[in-house]
Parts: sequence; C-alpha cells; structure tokens
Amino acid sequence: MAGSVLLVTLATCLILGVLMGSYLSMIKSQHFSVARGQAWNSALVVAEAGVEEALAQLNDTNLIKLGIQTSQGFNANKWLPPDASHSGYWKTNILTDGIRTNSYYDVTIFTNNPANPLIISTGYVSGPLSSPILKRTVKVLAQPITKNTPSGGMVVSDTVDFKGFGINIDSFESTNLALFPGGIYNSSNAMDHAQVSTTSRQTNVMNLGNGKVKGAIHTGPNANAQIGAQGIVGDMAFVNNGSNAGKIEANHQTHDASQTYADATLPDTGNLVWQAAVPGTNVINGVTYTYSLSDARPWKIANLSGKVYVSKPGVKLWVQNSLNIGSGDQILIPSGNSLSMFVSAGQATIGGNGVINVSGASSSFQYYGLPTNTNMTFSANAAFVGLIYAPEAVFTLGGGGNNIYDFIGASITKSVKMNGHFNFHYDEASNTYLQLFGYSAITWDEL
Repeated sequence: MAGSVLLVTLATCLILGVLMGSYLSMIKSQHFSVARGQAWNSALVVAEAGVEEALAQLNDTNLIKLGIQTSQGFNANKWLPPDASHSGYWKTNILTDGIRTNSYYDVTIFTNNPANPLIISTGYVSGPLSSPILKRTVKVLAQPITKNTPSGGMVVSDTVDFKGFGINIDSFESTNLALFPGGIYNSSNAMDHAQVSTTSRQTNVMNLGNGKVKGAIHTGPNANAQIGAQGIVGDMAFVNNGSNAGKIEANHQTHDASQTYADATLPDTGNLVWQAAVPGTNVINGVTYTYSLSDARPWKIANLSGKVYVSKPGVKLWVQNSLNIGSGDQILIPSGNSLSMFVSAGQATIGGNGVINVSGASSSFQYYGLPTNTNMTFSANAAFVGLIYAPEAVFTLGGGGNNIYDFIGASITKSVKMNGHFNFHYDEASNTYLQLFGYSAITWDEL
C-alpha cells in the first residue's frame, strides 16, 4: 500500500516537473522572441542613424566635387575615401550607452550620379543571449535642393543690443521698382515694415536703447524688449511723433518669433570644383588689387585680406580660415557684378573701406556664414549694402563718433550689437535672394 502511494506521488511529481519545464521553456522562447524582435527593430533605427549622418555630410559640403573635404577641412568628419571594400565614401560609427558597445552602423555614399547621390546604410546590433548579430540595410536616394531663407529683417536667436543714439530702422522693397528704381533704397519712399526679431525665450534679450524702429519687434514667448527714454517702435506716423518717445505702439510688439534658420552650406557648383585664387598685382582703373575674381569658376581663399575686385556677376568665393579686410582694404563690386561669399573662418572682420557695392542693390553682395563662422565684425568707414546669413555668428556693427553709417539689406545672425550711429534699411525682398543649398531624401527602401 505504501509503495503504491509512493509511486503515485513520484508520478505526480514527474508530471508536474514536465509541465513546469515545458512552461519555463515556453517563457524562455517567448522572452527570446521578444528580445530578438526588439533587437531587430533597433537594427533599423541604427541603420537610419547612418542615413542621417550621410545626409548631414552631404549638406555640410560639396561632397560630390570635393571628395570628403568639408568646410572644417579635409576628413574633418572622419569619412574615408573609396577602397577595395567600399565603392563610395564611407564611415563606420560605433554607438554606445557609455558602459558597453550596443550597436554600430556602416554607411556609404555613392556619388556616381551627381544628380542623385545614393546612401546605403547597414545597422548592426547584438542578438539576444549570445545569438548572432542582427543587421538591417536601407537604401536612400537623395537629390539636391535649393530653397529660399525665411523672411526677416534683423533676426537673431539670442540677444539684440543697441548702443548709443542715432540708430534708426526702416524698410524698403527692392523688387518694387516703381518706388525704388533699380532696387535701390531711397528715403523718400521708405516704408515702416522693419522687423527686429529674436527667437529667444529668455527675458530682456532685446535692448533697443534709444533706437527708433519703424515697424515691429518680435520675440519668443515670455521675452520682452527694453526701450530707452528716446526709443520708439511703431508705424511711420507714430515714430515721427516726438511725443511718443520711450513707447512701443500697441500691437507692434509680439511674442510669435518661433521660426528656425538652418545652417548655411556651400552651394552646388555643378561640374566646377573650388579653385584656390592666387594673390597677385592686378591694376584696375589705377588701383592695385590683391585678387581679381571672375565667374570662370568658384574660388577659395584660405586667408583673405587686401583688396578684392569682383569682375563679373555671379562670382562665388569660399573664405576658409580667416577674413580680415584691414585699413585701406576693400572688396569692390562694380555695378552689374555680384558676389556670394561663403565663410567658414571663425572670425570675420570687415573694416577699412569695407564692401563697396557700387550698384546699391542688396542682392549684389550675399554673405553666408557657415557653421564654424561664429564671429563677424563690421567696422568699415563706409555704408554696407548686402545680405548676411550667418545663424551661428555673433554680429557686431562698429561705428561711433558723429558719423552715420547705412546698413542696407538684412541680417540673420546669432546675436547683433550696434554701436554708434546706424541707419538700418531692411530690404523686404531679401528672402527672395538668399538661398540655402543641400540634399533631401526622395526614396527609402529596405534591402
């Protein structure tokens, strides 16, 4: 009898053990399946990270024509040239959580077809429980894009600081040839659509001092403008009424500045590569110039100083390491000619005779500060006529004394500080001239 009970007990335990083992095995399989599914999904995310880096590289430089040279210098972002294993420019990037290696991607940019660069990125992640590494591959086709910048007069993402007296801001529209023949500013038809804007949300980021703004000011939410006893903001009639000193007209201060400004990039130069301009002795109209630049090709100068003569319309110049227009120097743009300058130099200083834009049209001189251009100082003893797009730059306008200088065009920078006497005439058509370049994805496929 006791033996039978023992046998039944043992059989029951055996059955329960088998059931428990089966249950644990099922849980293990389910856990493994979930972990593998998570790793499988992660591999796609890692591959897409590679695509993002490739697009950033394409947008950082004219990769197709320059190889892997960027605005920061050769191989700055650690991309490698084609080799026996890679038919395009490639990079491997290991991703970690700070403790252990989790995953990595291998991404290649194929530039055989300049009109449509091809990106292939493979993401690798560790499989669960020492299983083989999982990988997923995506293929993205890109195309060049050209787009206009958002509109704005004097726009910053940080602080606006007006010093001293004599700062007056108004607007004009260079495309309205009836009011502004030749697209040139004139005071008789000046308008009151000026914009001074900061996208910052910090309080007291805009100090207008005693400046007079014929137009409106914009800040981010919670930010406010400070104004001095003689400062005025409003429409033409309001500003011209001296009894409004120290006031901002109703509805002329808003907290709606939320637009974003992408980094400037080098432009698409077609089949032409950037060629180093060689300094020399160029005598033009009795003046000796260090450089005479035509539109024959896009030019690059590592360290720019001296006198520059722009001999054709559509000239492109990339200033790489330093820009310093000193005493007596100048950049001369004769009427009918134009210059687009792309600056990766950390500090850019335009003094001396400055940029002499003979036509008076703001579109004839366009300054693009690349991401490494973090400081720009204009202290020339002449008017500035042109457009500035340098969203990472601290912009300082010199001036001072009893001289009054005119700034005609628009500026989009990180911050702005105006010293002394300035008239800032905002060209409302500026966003139709300033252009940004880059690449965007047009197809996405998993291989």
